[in-house]
Amino acid sequence: MNPELPPLRFPPPLIKARRRQRPRKITPPGYTLAQRKAVAQRVLAQIATVDAALAKLSPDEKRAVFLKLQHDRPLVPKDLVGTGLSFMSEPGDSETLVIPKADNLGKLATRAQDFEAGSKATLLKNPGLLTILTDISAPNPKERLSDELRQSYEEDIKSDHFIYEIEIASQAASAKKHSESLEAIIKQLKATFKHGTQGAIYDTDYLGSAARLVVWTKGSIYQHLVDTPEWWRVITVFELRPRFETMKTVFDNFSMGNITVTPPLPDAETICVIDSGIAIGNPFLQPITKAEASRSWVYGASPTEDLHSHGSGVASLAAYHTINLHQGDENTAAAWVVSARIMTDEGDPDSPRIDDIIEDRKQQSWLLSNILREIVETYVPQGIRIYLLAFQIHDHIWSRATRRQVARNAWLARAIDHLSLEFDVVFVCVTGNIPIDDAHELSTQPDSSYPRYLFSPLAKLLDPGPAALAVTCGAIAHSTQILGGDHGLIAQLDEPSPFTRSGPGFGDSIKPDVVERGGSLVRHLETGKYAKNIGTEVVIASNQLTPALTRAHGTSYAAPRVAYHLAQILRDTRSLGIHASAPLLRAFLAVSCTGIEHPQGLTTDEKQSLTGHGLPNGSNALLCQPHSALLYWQGEAGANSTAILRIHVPPEIISAGQRKKRITIAVASAPPVQRTGLSDYLGARMKFWLYRGDKPIDEILAQHQREEQEANEAHSNSSDHLVCEIGITARSHGTLQRDTFEWSRHQPEFSQDDYTLAIALTPAAWLPDAPIPSIPLAVVVRIEETSGQFQQLYAQVSARVRAKA
Repeated sequence: MNPELPPLRFPPPLIKARRRQRPRKITPPGYTLAQRKAVAQRVLAQIATVDAALAKLSPDEKRAVFLKLQHDRPLVPKDLVGTGLSFMSEPGDSETLVIPKADNLGKLATRAQDFEAGSKATLLKNPGLLTILTDISAPNPKERLSDELRQSYEEDIKSDHFIYEIEIASQAASAKKHSESLEAIIKQLKATFKHGTQGAIYDTDYLGSAARLVVWTKGSIYQHLVDTPEWWRVITVFELRPRFETMKTVFDNFSMGNITVTPPLPDAETICVIDSGIAIGNPFLQPITKAEASRSWVYGASPTEDLHSHGSGVASLAAYHTINLHQGDENTAAAWVVSARIMTDEGDPDSPRIDDIIEDRKQQSWLLSNILREIVETYVPQGIRIYLLAFQIHDHIWSRATRRQVARNAWLARAIDHLSLEFDVVFVCVTGNIPIDDAHELSTQPDSSYPRYLFSPLAKLLDPGPAALAVTCGAIAHSTQILGGDHGLIAQLDEPSPFTRSGPGFGDSIKPDVVERGGSLVRHLETGKYAKNIGTEVVIASNQLTPALTRAHGTSYAAPRVAYHLAQILRDTRSLGIHASAPLLRAFLAVSCTGIEHPQGLTTDEKQSLTGHGLPNGSNALLCQPHSALLYWQGEAGANSTAILRIHVPPEIISAGQRKKRITIAVASAPPVQRTGLSDYLGARMKFWLYRGDKPIDEILAQHQREEQEANEAHSNSSDHLVCEIGITARSHGTLQRDTFEWSRHQPEFSQDDYTLAIALTPAAWLPDAPIPSIPLAVVVRIEETSGQFQQLYAQVSARVRAKA
């Protein structure tokens, strides 16, 4: 940042209601007699199979039975009208558990017969479940088990102490009765657990008509809950609790006498490191850690000890960005860190709290989402805005092929989005890592060499990477040096690391948002197998006094560098008196990014799903120079509105000849997100357009909005927007969007008036119409003449901003 040339605040934007678009008229498909017959006969055959199975059940089993429907599209409540079925739990995209209201499927059979005969016009227009139903499964209580638990069931029921998660559902008719119903179920569970001798409840998370519980039981009790009819409709989901990946590293010899270590300035920003602890006995970590503010959410564990070395390594890069090793090197920290410890010595972040025998039996713990809320509530009053969570949850893969294996309410990413919005903070998360052996295996599949295997459904984001309001970080290779002669490179410098994962995230958000250097893998020259090599790993602080350093690789060591950039941005905004919202911090981060050179043959969408907006530079995020001006705005806009901002591009820029001119735009929003669903996750979608100064502003306004009294008709004229580097189709996903427009020759008419930036918000169907919610929004625009020839750019833009303020 240049204090003499501070960033410029946009004059207040013009915010107008968008056109009220007429609802699209959906013409129902016409069904021929042959098509109706085929649909009906298929459904009737499935019904006959299920009815035959139901007839064999005992009366108790019939009263408790549930069915699994498979379907071509997500179900909505009206799909079950008149079928004699009701939802047992939240419907999925392709599979849903339902409860039959009778002991057979007679009502559904009647609907199928009426549809075939064409006897009811309403069925011909809206067949509901009939045409999208692909299968009905006969009752099987193990349908409620996750894939993992189904595979290990026979072993798990023999266990003496088995820990897992369940979801219980209320079948009460009214919302007022849900709480009472759930509490009654919990009391019944406690009685089944023999009040602590056969099992116990660790934590309860209420979710409307359902609740999520972490429990331990003997294997026999677990089997009872799965197989006994009285629990079939009560417990809708059984899952393993999340398992977190930890790192093992090899220590390198290092002498602290070779380098110098300087702590941050007293007023530097603080980053909350949510991890395995920070070992303040390490000479790199002691000067940067606020030990008195650090806390542990693991009973009896110190926040300033770290047996795993993971949190210590993460903290060192959050404060220093890079650790320099050569003799005479300086290591000056730019941020403080505070340790919020969530991992036990055994590497378990969901550990029971043990005090005495009674407490040992209770073994109380929190779901990680609740722990994160406590952490944020603890540190927000202390002014901490940046929260670094460099963990991933195994098997919580966000891809179309695997995401339904995770219950919708079990995504940690959702909890992070709610915290980000509620407390106006920025979480930094990771895409997650592909294990070395898995990366090698994926690379050996047909047409799946590096980097193509990174787009595999098994290489998609791990939870909480899909979080829409967090900054998710992927990894790129930082070195082409390899120790020894047995290995060869997989990724070139700054190419995606062979272990990084790909997006998109929730709401089709561009993920990762950014990338940083997190190390790389190598290929064994003889066997071709993937392996680690000291030369391509990242230097980090260890968890002990000596050796003080170690090496590792992973997105866990890319993310803290992004937190470092955010800390620099937050420091600069505060020094300028700007109270930056979380969207503004994310927008500043995005506008500071530079693009990444990718391997050949990748599409724009593929590039974004590996490296997002690129590599950030926090120290230059707010930098203005005579030939480069930065403008920003933060505020709110209605969920169904367009914000219009004017960007002055001086006509004198023509004096720079055909040297490149560039406008970089970053827009960030913080819409509400769904509490349960995932298919339409974001409460408002965002797009932006850029127009040159020769496009009449009244025509642009007519394209994007209308006054309340105006007729709902499109304007007869339209103005073409500028086609930027990424393009509106590829960039218009998620809550953080960035694009760049470059041009060489500047015509005088281009600056006939100010350029126009139009940002549109469109509400999701589930967002209430009244009152229309306001969405936090932030915009950052950089205008630059890249050769530095036009030295009056900042002065002229600044003068125009002052004139319009």
